[in-house]
Amino acid sequence: MCTVTYYPLEKNQFVLTSNRDESPNRPHALEPVTGSYGNVKITFPKDPLGGGSWIAVSRNLTTCLLNGADRYHKKEGPYRISRGIVLLDRHQFISSDAFVQDYDFTGIEPFTLINIDHLNGGLQQIRWNGKEVELKVLNSEHPGIWSSHTLYTPEIIEERNSWFKDFMRDQKVTPDRLLDFHRFGGNGDKEKDLVMSRGGKVMTVSITQIRRMNSLEMRYNDLLNHSIKQISLDL
Repeated sequence: MCTVTYYPLEKNQFVLTSNRDESPNRPHALEPVTGSYGNVKITFPKDPLGGGSWIAVSRNLTTCLLNGADRYHKKEGPYRISRGIVLLDRHQFISSDAFVQDYDFTGIEPFTLINIDHLNGGLQQIRWNGKEVELKVLNSEHPGIWSSHTLYTPEIIEERNSWFKDFMRDQKVTPDRLLDFHRFGGNGDKEKDLVMSRGGKVMTVSITQIRRMNSLEMRYNDLLNHSIKQISLDL
């Protein structure tokens, strides 16, 4: 939810990894399961409080959500629906263009939504700042990293970007090494390391990775329960 990396492999193949930073007092997320949502079969870990998720995969699409748009914002709730529901709703649309054009974003807290189209390898970023929605087409052949503006200052975000560049330069990138980066990346400052903790108020509670290679897989590492679940997806 709050730190995401994208790494391209062969054509239409990729690794997407997400660290979820949340209050440990929030109701614990449920392990990923596959089920029907609307008219689409989706796999995702469920947030029992909002009913949605921060990361999901269906046959043709991978989505991942971060809190906030391109800058820090103050909550102005109550909001109409959870941002986690918006992420799942995106899977009901044929394209990001159709989603941006036809979806009702009013009454929703600002967010950044990363979309990966499995059919053509397209990579898009959708940002809603509470007033306007922006769709940006990204180069799917280039790696990317995103950090939530609600938790990290622009200076910290830039430092984290540098860590990711150093990681890619210093070693051969593999899905397992990307997991290591999300688990151990940083400089020892728990306020801003990839696995972060701020006085027990906010901390990294899970790491989720989606791999689209010879098969499609989701790996869910629950850091609070010290458990790992890996799912081979037949969508």
